[in-house]
Amino acid sequence: MNTLSESSLSRKSGTHSAGNTLACVFVISTLIAFYIEGPFVVRIANQFALTPFDILMPILFILWVWYASTHKLKFSKSFILILSVFLIFCALIALGFFRSPQPVRGFTEFLLMMRNLLLFLMIGSLIREIRDMESLNRSIFYLGVFFAILALFIYRLTLAEFQHFAISADTEFQSAFYWMNPGDLRRVSGFAGDPVRYAAISIIPLFCGLSLKRIKPWAKYLGILIITVSLFLTLTRGFYVAFLLGTLAILLLHRRTLSHLRYLKPLIMITPVIILVGVLPLIMSKSPLSVIQARFERYTEDPRHRAWGTAMSSLSNPIIGDGLRAHEERLIGLEGISIWLDNTYLLVIIETGFLGLSVFLFLLALIIIKGLFYNLPEEILPFTHALTTFTIMQIFYSYSYTPYLWLMASVISGSEARLAMENRKNN
Repeated sequence: MNTLSESSLSRKSGTHSAGNTLACVFVISTLIAFYIEGPFVVRIANQFALTPFDILMPILFILWVWYASTHKLKFSKSFILILSVFLIFCALIALGFFRSPQPVRGFTEFLLMMRNLLLFLMIGSLIREIRDMESLNRSIFYLGVFFAILALFIYRLTLAEFQHFAISADTEFQSAFYWMNPGDLRRVSGFAGDPVRYAAISIIPLFCGLSLKRIKPWAKYLGILIITVSLFLTLTRGFYVAFLLGTLAILLLHRRTLSHLRYLKPLIMITPVIILVGVLPLIMSKSPLSVIQARFERYTEDPRHRAWGTAMSSLSNPIIGDGLRAHEERLIGLEGISIWLDNTYLLVIIETGFLGLSVFLFLLALIIIKGLFYNLPEEILPFTHALTTFTIMQIFYSYSYTPYLWLMASVISGSEARLAMENRKNN
């Protein structure tokens, strides 16, 4: 009997070990793919882009199918509910594809959402296997510090090289590594491809760092400082607003407010250093704070406002929308306006109507409410904080088809099953 019991325990331990390793590999490899999207994206026929994450997904899918075929996957009722709402939203996206004025590009957008659904399902089903969530958060934090150091190194290396751009009123420079708006400073973007994308990705490691307990204080504070400085130098207005409002929401709404004051303590401690970085003249007597102030002052002249009005004014079917990529038809050819709408919620309305927006908002609300009010492990707080911040960021950027959102959502949604499993084990 003892031999059988020990053998059973050994098999269970091996199962949990494999699931734990696989879940960590999924999350870390996905974040790495996000971070290197800039220089390693492959353009096809000037219309399609193949990113490192697109290449990674088939590998992850094969690993997940192998694990699912050899281990019994369990889903909580709440995860099934969230997944069901996600499937309804995907069905509306599919309807939008059939009504798209650009069938080929509409089909690629539909495939992107199917990819996001698969990512949500895979990580959401595996996250319960993680034995020590803090170890995963610590790995994510160190990964973010590494890419922040690279981003700041590239920024410093090219700062002087771009002095002539800083005084130009009509020059914009963009590449896989560099990004500069007319008359501004160089903006940190690392290998992510643009500063907004870098900011959207890096909030996850930053918040993971804030939550760490089993780490040397100097390493925690130094790492948080490095990531925060890199985020500050993205000079991204929407991120600043979303960061402040998302943090305020966590403080006011989360059920563990007092513990979250300790969670935010490192950010408060490094604030003087961030202010110092902000007032230092980096190029041509310009400081980051002066550039940020100028960027906020120019917001009323932002061409995206014209794009929003133009795209919405010609909406022909408010209930179910005008189909995928419909906004591009209206924005192509307009002077000073790109085809990117830069507002996730308006994009959802145009493509899937107010019906699609209602489902999308309900889906986000379900996940954020679980993160804020359910008794989830404290290690899940960084992902709730990041998702809340990202949800606000989407007012200023079109990111419903990017996988960052669904990575955060999958960790929160799958974590309740993990908590239930831990409770059963303790009992």
